[in-house]
Amino acid sequence: LTWNGTTWINGSSSIVASLFSPVAGQALIFDGSIWTNRSAADFPILDLGSVSGSLAINVQTNEVVRVQLTGNLTISGFTWPSSSSGQFVRRVLEVTNTGSFTLTWPGIVKWAGGTVPTLTVSSTDVYIIYTYNGGTTIFGNIVGQGYS
Repeated sequence: LTWNGTTWINGSSSIVASLFSPVAGQALIFDGSIWTNRSAADFPILDLGSVSGSLAINVQTNEVVRVQLTGNLTISGFTWPSSSSGQFVRRVLEVTNTGSFTLTWPGIVKWAGGTVPTLTVSSTDVYIIYTYNGGTTIFGNIVGQGYS
């Protein structure tokens, strides 16, 4: 990606950016067709659909991961972006409990007060997990529980 003095140009395929009066702090985003400046630069949502059993969740390229429990679920771990050590990386996990199933978090996730949250019955709970060292230490926070 190079700046020719007027527009950004993708060096490999000559896709021209569409930059209109960028403002300080805006990100340059590729929208699938062109590069453009945006005020929001969130990654796409990954909807894993119906899940149960044991699941390793890949959070490398998605800002939000959604799951709908159809049985008890154990999260066996997370795959964070490679080379993310030293960077603050946060992800949102939205869990819809379609019954009275349980959610077991990996022991590596640290919760405020040391208390792992209990999933609410027949509703949606939202969590934020984050790391600053590539997933060696993961902190979990409840955004809200019992959305219906």
